[in-house]
Amino acid sequence: MTAQKVTAFQQGFATWVRDLGKEQAADQAQSLGVPLVPVNDAADLHDSPQYRHRGFFQTVRHPVLGDAAYPTVPYLLGEFPAEITSAATTFVQHTAAILDGLDSPHTPPVVRAPQLKAPKNPRGGPLEGVRVVELTKVWAGPYAGKLLAMLGAEVIKVETAALPEEMRAYGGTDINHAPFFLSINPEILSVDLDIKSAPGMARLRELIVRSDIVINNLRPGAMERQGLDYRQLTEIRPDIISVSIKMWGNDGPLGHQTGYAPCFAALAGLAPLVGYPGGPPLGTSMRYGDSTVGAAAAYAAVAPLHRELTGTGQFVDVSAVETLSSMIGDCQRRWYRKPLTMPRDPYSHSELIGDHRQKRPTCDR
Repeated sequence: MTAQKVTAFQQGFATWVRDLGKEQAADQAQSLGVPLVPVNDAADLHDSPQYRHRGFFQTVRHPVLGDAAYPTVPYLLGEFPAEITSAATTFVQHTAAILDGLDSPHTPPVVRAPQLKAPKNPRGGPLEGVRVVELTKVWAGPYAGKLLAMLGAEVIKVETAALPEEMRAYGGTDINHAPFFLSINPEILSVDLDIKSAPGMARLRELIVRSDIVINNLRPGAMERQGLDYRQLTEIRPDIISVSIKMWGNDGPLGHQTGYAPCFAALAGLAPLVGYPGGPPLGTSMRYGDSTVGAAAAYAAVAPLHRELTGTGQFVDVSAVETLSSMIGDCQRRWYRKPLTMPRDPYSHSELIGDHRQKRPTCDR
């Protein structure tokens, strides 16, 4: 692309977006498949129809603050939903109850449906015997697979020679020596299956029957079009654990939208926290968004492995935006309750000026 074309695009884009609100601009762009998103601050999150739909904020009674809106976990569990039942504890709040209950008997759980296999090539680690099928690309999904593999799981990445993983194209001398791909995918096994063909899909189904977890970070609707949504996966293996990573999650009024790590940070209220006083939000790097979401997905994938106790699998619906909203902590509360001010001197909190609409906010830690 030439400099002249870049300039022409910038001028045309500025003309188009000038009279549009940020939500309207994003809606129009997303309808064309363009990953354009608004930059939200934390106050926007409480009014988000997507967050209201998914119940991301829950009211919890705090012993000091009273009723407070707490962000929940950034994933939905189909069979055994996670929820917040109590606020963060005050210092030594439960000392007496814990010490008084030390003599109470503890009954260990009973394994009802043993699942873990004896692997042919033992790798060690807490996930030894767990097999993961990875239908992922770029960063967030592969990073989740990387963490699971480092915990001992056998992680099998499904690729096709006709259309290799995008990260294999960045740098290096060929697709097997691309530094970005190598850094994200150690300990991963690769299998060549064209799942858009009938023979390739048949072999994939055979693989899923013999696996424990299927993880994907494909565009919204891609798994359904391939006949691999959760209901169809349970027809292949009834107790399968299906982990889906999407920008907004798999449902809700914005669930159809797509984007990349900088989009996650912008929507989550994180991007405005990065920048200089008086300047625009600079956002976070690709590394922070994708790796953070990948780590959350890996944790969410491990949680349902208690199926040895229940005999059931489940669908794990990971929201990348909710994951990053969970990282901004008390800024959510402060912006929601009152306008946020910031210090004139970034190293001193003695004088507060401005508000969050003009200045880059900071958070006391």
